[in-house]
Amino acid sequence: IDFVKSLNPKVESVQIDWNDVRWGKGGGMFETTYTISLYGTFNNIENSGWGVFVFYDDKDGSIDMNSLSLGSQLSIGGELLE
Repeated sequence: IDFVKSLNPKVESVQIDWNDVRWGKGGGMFETTYTISLYGTFNNIENSGWGVFVFYDDKDGSIDMNSLSLGSQLSIGGELLE
């Protein structure tokens, strides 16, 4: 929530869509990466959206909070939030 709020001063509240949490596996030839993708809305605006990726260790389940990255820009009705 704090990460999404930090992306734009216009974001006052963040809602997470717990029905759209995705666990993924990817990576290159030498290293496998595991990600969790979170999506939601902000400021209680129904047609707003954002997406965040976070990496985790598949062996011990630890999450690297420093790996948070924006997967989908902040938007309202498909238009980027300025």
